[in-house]
Amino acid sequence: YWKLVVVENSCYYISYAMSLIPSLYFYIEGQEDFDSAKNKYLEMIDLLETDDVVFLETLDKMNIYNPFKEETYISLNSLIQYI
Repeated sequence: YWKLVVVENSCYYISYAMSLIPSLYFYIEGQEDFDSAKNKYLEMIDLLETDDVVFLETLDKMNIYNPFKEETYISLNSLIQYI
C-alpha cells in the first residue's frame, strides 16, 4: 500500500519534512522566549495569508530556518552537538 501512495504523491510527503525545519526554529526560539516565538509565528501566518507571498521567501525575510539553505543545517548541527 505505502509504495502506491508514496510513488503517486511523492511531493506531498516531502512537505512534511520541509515544514519540520521551520517548526524546529519555533521550538528552539520558544524555549528561550515563548512570547517572542509566538508573535513571530503569528506574524509569519499573517504574511502567508496574503496572495502574493511565497513560503520560502517569507522564511528568508523573517530569518526562520529555510529547509533549502545550507546554513540551516549548519545551525541545526551545532545545536544537536550540545544536546
